[in-house]
Amino acid sequence: MAGYSWDFDVILVHKEALLRGTLTTLELTLLSIVAGTAIGLTLCLMKRSKKYALSYPAIIYIELFSSLPLLALLIWLFYALPPLIGIHLSAFSTAVIGLSLNLGAFAAEVFR
Repeated sequence: MAGYSWDFDVILVHKEALLRGTLTTLELTLLSIVAGTAIGLTLCLMKRSKKYALSYPAIIYIELFSSLPLLALLIWLFYALPPLIGIHLSAFSTAVIGLSLNLGAFAAEVFR
């Protein structure tokens, strides 16, 4: 039986691209966690409020964004939102917003 020989030359050839991708991923993760946690904490406080004007919008937000698939949200934000409102965002900005909105809904329930 012939054994497989691992060839890591491809990684070494593209190490700059892999490093840039890793740094972009870390930046996206950090920004999304910070913004999503802030959104989640705000929503948690709103949901626990006795005032219906605060609790109902928080409940609707949490139910909507926690049940909406993340990929569908990202695609909608990137492709459908710009023609509707006329604001064109970069892919990175769209990803930060989408991930933060999604994380905010789940973080609100964790905090609650």
